[in-house]
Amino acid sequence: CCTFGDKTDVEWYQKHGLELRQAIGADGRMTEIAGPESGLYVNQAQRSILERLGESGHLLKKEEIENVVNVFSRTGREIEFLPTRQWFIRVLDKKDLLIELGEKVRWFPPHMGKRYRNWVQGLDWDWCISRQRFFGVPFPVWFCDGCGSVFAAPESWLPVIDHAKHDVSHACESCGGTAWTPEKDVMDTWATSSETPQINNFWGEQDVERRAPLPMTMRPQAHDIIRTWAFYTIVKAWIHHRDVPWKDVMISGHVQAPGRKKISKSKGNAPTDPRVMIEQHGADAVRYWALSATLGNDYVYSEEDLKQGRRVCVKLWNAARLAKRHLEGFDRKSVTAAPEPMDRWIRSRLHETRRLTTNHLEEYEFGIAKGDVERFFWNDLCDNYLEMVKNRLHAEGDETAASRDAARAGLYDALYGVIRLFAPVVPHVCEAIYRDLFEAQECPVSIGVAPWPTEEEWRHDEKAEQDGEAAVALLTAIRRWRSEQKLSPGKPLARARLAAGKDILARLDAARDAVVAAGRVDQLELEEDASLEGFGVRIMEVERADA
Repeated sequence: CCTFGDKTDVEWYQKHGLELRQAIGADGRMTEIAGPESGLYVNQAQRSILERLGESGHLLKKEEIENVVNVFSRTGREIEFLPTRQWFIRVLDKKDLLIELGEKVRWFPPHMGKRYRNWVQGLDWDWCISRQRFFGVPFPVWFCDGCGSVFAAPESWLPVIDHAKHDVSHACESCGGTAWTPEKDVMDTWATSSETPQINNFWGEQDVERRAPLPMTMRPQAHDIIRTWAFYTIVKAWIHHRDVPWKDVMISGHVQAPGRKKISKSKGNAPTDPRVMIEQHGADAVRYWALSATLGNDYVYSEEDLKQGRRVCVKLWNAARLAKRHLEGFDRKSVTAAPEPMDRWIRSRLHETRRLTTNHLEEYEFGIAKGDVERFFWNDLCDNYLEMVKNRLHAEGDETAASRDAARAGLYDALYGVIRLFAPVVPHVCEAIYRDLFEAQECPVSIGVAPWPTEEEWRHDEKAEQDGEAAVALLTAIRRWRSEQKLSPGKPLARARLAAGKDILARLDAARDAVVAAGRVDQLELEEDASLEGFGVRIMEVERADA
């Protein structure tokens, strides 16, 4: 055993009351007890010992071996233990309490709470809060030069930024001395950042009238600092306020460089500069990309996700340009026309999307919520509803006015709904669309303060859902046939004969017009096939208009 080679040496030193023999100084050089190696750096001393053993004939064998050695994260150099005086906060006697406090907090995702518990259960040391650095928050204490007694600054002096600005010349209560030396150590970063809830809550600022008590609502942080930032913040909240610091903890992952290494400024391994990302793809695309991971998981930087974010923004903008042609001069509040089946379907789909999105946002699953909205926008609204109602939107004459207004109302509701749901992800394009198409009728000055859709705004309609599902099933079959035949979606079809199950045939009246419009089919024929269950469809015969 030596003092100190590793953690085991430290434990044996304490357990057996061994004599302290410090061979390495604070400057990294060997001390005088190292004999011939005194004054050498550690690696120099190692080579010197080998040379002297060889010269004396005592070196019998040399071979390369691999050892697990703790190294400093920034430099990769080996860590050496030095006996120094430090400041600690006692936590080892509070393990059960700290585990109980951790269970009062909701962890997102839930399994991250187990990491906190495992860390607390495995603690071997109290919390060391001092560091030997040049910069940091000073400890507000002085030591008597005569006897070493500690003088702590009165509360009225806090925070102590510069010891020299405070007059500490009173007589020491223990020895009567009047010479005092300030503490040179500074506080560990975690010792101060662990009070961010209190700082955000204006703790100690007497002129602030409205201070909400702890716990605050939510702490966002990454998974690698559960053992530090989350744990220490819980410790400090209990010490100062006998409470937990927040109700929820949202644990994110890290963006990784190719090769699955954490992106780090000190390592210089970032694949690109964030400013370049914004210049090339736009701020909304960067936000979209940032929401590509699920909560708590690392994910590799992806240029394709950035490009997809840009495609979504372009698609939103193009959909809005198309809608504008039909919504200019349209007064949504004056519409009295009854909605048709596909209008009821898109609102029911919007209701379900709002429900899923809201639930996922309340669970801090922003990436999943993004996917909920994107599926509705891309599949339900753009691929299907806009295609289904295009004939009604373009219709002219008094006899089609009610149907046209119902379609315009459906388009208005769907687009206004989708930009409110998408605004947390891509706010800039949603803001531009809102101001152009909806601000005059909806009144809020920004999409950011527009009301979040409520459960009552659109209703779930089971019949409309099934009518729409039948229409989509028929459209999908026709589109698949076009793709197999390499036929453009814009080419009309003279006749399409399809086999379908009874569930689709029962809803044909509601779905027929939508399928004819979106599928560009002049004549749609369906016949029942009992072997097709649910919304199964099979193409039997198709005649092209140019055949």
